[in-house]
Amino acid sequence: TSDEQLEYPTLYASGKQGFCARTLQEAQSPDRPTTMLALFETIRDSVPCPRPAEVDPATVAADERCKGFSMLVSQMDRLPGFGPTVTGKVFSGQIQKGEKIIAKGLDGEIVAVGKVKEITIVQGVTREPMKQARAGDIVAVSVTGFIPKWTQTLVSHKDVPPVPCMPIDPPSISVRASVNDSPLVGKDGKNITMLSIGDRLMKEAMTNPAIDIQESPQRDYFEIRGRGEMQIGILIEEMRREGFEMTLSPPSVVKTLGEDGVWMEPWEDVMVEVDNEHSSMVIERMSQRGAKVVDVRTDGDRQCMKFEVATASFMGMRGWIRDASGGTAVIVAEFKELREQGPPAKRERNGVLICNTAGIATSVDLGKAGRLGPLFIIEGIDVYPGMIFGENRQNELDIDTNISKPHDGYKKAESHPPAQEKTLEQALAYILDDEKVEVTPKRIVMRKAILDPRERANAAKAALKGR
Repeated sequence: TSDEQLEYPTLYASGKQGFCARTLQEAQSPDRPTTMLALFETIRDSVPCPRPAEVDPATVAADERCKGFSMLVSQMDRLPGFGPTVTGKVFSGQIQKGEKIIAKGLDGEIVAVGKVKEITIVQGVTREPMKQARAGDIVAVSVTGFIPKWTQTLVSHKDVPPVPCMPIDPPSISVRASVNDSPLVGKDGKNITMLSIGDRLMKEAMTNPAIDIQESPQRDYFEIRGRGEMQIGILIEEMRREGFEMTLSPPSVVKTLGEDGVWMEPWEDVMVEVDNEHSSMVIERMSQRGAKVVDVRTDGDRQCMKFEVATASFMGMRGWIRDASGGTAVIVAEFKELREQGPPAKRERNGVLICNTAGIATSVDLGKAGRLGPLFIIEGIDVYPGMIFGENRQNELDIDTNISKPHDGYKKAESHPPAQEKTLEQALAYILDDEKVEVTPKRIVMRKAILDPRERANAAKAALKGR
């Protein structure tokens, strides 16, 4: 805040009564104004006109038609009939329909070339075309020939500098999304093809600056990159409600190959605020994950802790801290930097209970299976071979069992604790490399990547021989 900002004019107005006055006495008098003219005149006199960005005169002279046009990509959308459309402020120069346009990155490198298809402006609830946009205008520019990216600058000449802006934090977590290949495919959703999944993901990547989508060379999956399990979970949850079915791989860290040939992984600054009684437990668990305690502050009965931790080691910790604190924890994580890749993070999990037959889960068999550990599903759920329905707390071995046998009605169901149905975020953090998450509009279940038990056993033997 500067002294100039504190010297602001004060007006006295009523939107309901439709008047605006410059002084309190004028607003209270019987002869007060009956219009909002004072407000508009104050805006005109007090708010300075937009200042165009400075462009080299030689560049302006060389670019006679557009005078060194530049516009920062601050909002992206795909409008029907217009295609990729950039909404933002014109920082310098002017632009007309049909002009050549260049996209520049933050470092000034030319990344794409195309043409201006249309220039529009929103008037009320309608979108009106414009013949020309000048410096200071906030307009929507539709382009052809390429799809602009966030933080890029659209310019009319190769010598026009890019508009400076803060870079967007790179994605740190990736998940592979592919078609649902379980026996229950198509039972709940309507969008089940790879084409429909890809179109929806590409649309999200255009309008969401923190999401990046990469298609596999074999076109058998899409890699969704984001800033964490929660962000990716929100996108998948939206697609669930839109009728999509898919399978998701375990989340992995987005690594970068450094200039010296060393793989780099992202690290994060994590702030955790919990009650004092839970702080020691959180510090101990984070230390086991290789986190470094940077700062600890106590404010009454709450304690705020700051950690530095590798993104790979922090995966799954949000849910654990939330459950351990009874839902009272506040967790904030932000990208810090890239560091040399360390040893893989240790996954702490027991074996799982796997269904070996297709059918409907019965309360009798769920009660028997509940002796081995917590269950993830309730009775009446459709199951199939390879589906994970619980955890084996007795050891780290996976157990195949039948929970859908028909009964004559004389067997009594055993009592067992309520099922611990997992959310999408919890399921992604729970599964291992040989498992997947099946997502449909009506269910979120975990399963083995290879459903057939014999094929799964052969694959496990082959993996052991290859070591």
